Amino acid sequence: GQLLQNEALISRIPTFSQSFDRILGGGVPSGSILQIYGGPGSGKTQFLLQLCVNVQLPECFGGLEGASIFIDTDLGFSPSRLTEIAKGAVCHCTRIASVHHMEDEVRTFSVETILSRVYYMTVKNHIELIAAVEQLNVFIPKNPKVKFVAIDSLIFPFLTMNNSLERTRVIYLIINKLSLIADKFNIAVVFSNHITTKIINNTKLLAQALGESLGHRVTQSLLLAKVDESFSAVLSKSSTGPEVVIQFTITKEGIRDLQETESV
Repeated sequence: GQLLQNEALISRIPTFSQSFDRILGGGVPSGSILQIYGGPGSGKTQFLLQLCVNVQLPECFGGLEGASIFIDTDLGFSPSRLTEIAKGAVCHCTRIASVHHMEDEVRTFSVETILSRVYYMTVKNHIELIAAVEQLNVFIPKNPKVKFVAIDSLIFPFLTMNNSLERTRVIYLIINKLSLIADKFNIAVVFSNHITTKIINNTKLLAQALGESLGHRVTQSLLLAKVDESFSAVLSKSSTGPEVVIQFTITKEGIRDLQETESV
């Protein structure tokens, strides 16, 4: 009973893809950590930028009217791409508002407002990353509108560390800190991770960098892949149901459903 009640109280960030929202149980949940992993060009940064925008959606559109923090470790953040996704979100909401006579609700939802509510931090190494995560404990109480934190990517600052035991220890430390922050402030934390290839019995298997042990520390893991001109995603390690593969597309306006897969 209580668990179901708590589940119902979780606020979620919609993705603008019904397929994504469905496998995530209605959107990216607050109070938890989601790992997204995939190869280069699989849509990881795009997904994070979309969430930076969508957490700000007016409540009548399923948003949280919040703000977001983007912690950039590999200089993959693109202000121009964020602007395109923000424009896409404003157009999307304006279209819906005009149909349902809700113009007043979207009057203050503008590209300028969206961009002003994405706080950007760049870190050069794992020491700065730990400091940035610590800083969240000070920054979020001063900026209570923050409902989403993106880290792109969590693993990049550690790729040059040779001591694998120390590397794993520090990454666990960071994830534990993030878990406490997600819980304490009831915010969604999403970090990206790289794909590595591991070979078992001469069979190539794709896995997140740092392997299974990292997966056990996060609430859910989402694997993204690019297939021809479309993209696919599979949610692994979820208490909400079996593994399901979905397809989505990335347009100029951001992450959307593949038209063919939408139910008529």
